[in-house]
Amino acid sequence: MSSLSLRSLSLPTGPRAEDHLRQLAPGERRLMLLASVDRAGGIGRGDELLLPLRQDLRRLRRLTMGDTVVVGRRTLESFPGSRPLAGRPHLVLSASLDAAAIAAWEDSELCPDLPSLLDACARRSGRIWILGGAAVYRQLLPYCQQAWLTHIDAVLPAATHFLEMPEQGWTTVWRGPGYLDRSSHLAYHYEIRCQQKALPLPR
Repeated sequence: MSSLSLRSLSLPTGPRAEDHLRQLAPGERRLMLLASVDRAGGIGRGDELLLPLRQDLRRLRRLTMGDTVVVGRRTLESFPGSRPLAGRPHLVLSASLDAAAIAAWEDSELCPDLPSLLDACARRSGRIWILGGAAVYRQLLPYCQQAWLTHIDAVLPAATHFLEMPEQGWTTVWRGPGYLDRSSHLAYHYEIRCQQKALPLPR
């Protein structure tokens, strides 16, 4: 995936990104992809985040708290203690993890394959955030109404890469100003894209 450098930004930054988190009607569902990528599309190094930006992690917590999140096994293992994020029900796509252990986490569910994951999403309402990894992004992208992206203005050593998002059918609706991470001294910015014709979940 190609990522614009900070010098090439041209879209207005207002309104706030959170203005795109519109109120959902009772029973309504919205699939939202959330990813942090470098200029070469890198998203991870084995079972670790590519670059844990402090402010970006705080933003992830603020955006997803109370909502359902979807992760694969490796993404789950990248969380602190290899445990789910507190305050968020998890749908975990994995054929190897223990279903009983996953079910013990607050309203969470193990999905051994894509059909069972799509069924689990269809049985839930509200915002469902897709947090990765690469295979989960690739399989669920057609069903996502929005993609919330963090673009890191650097090429980092990555073992896992984001999918190539198609230009057709997706529109950038918001792009934020550039920020500088004090720890890594790297620049980054946020972008929100919307998919005009996301596929409906199978029923």
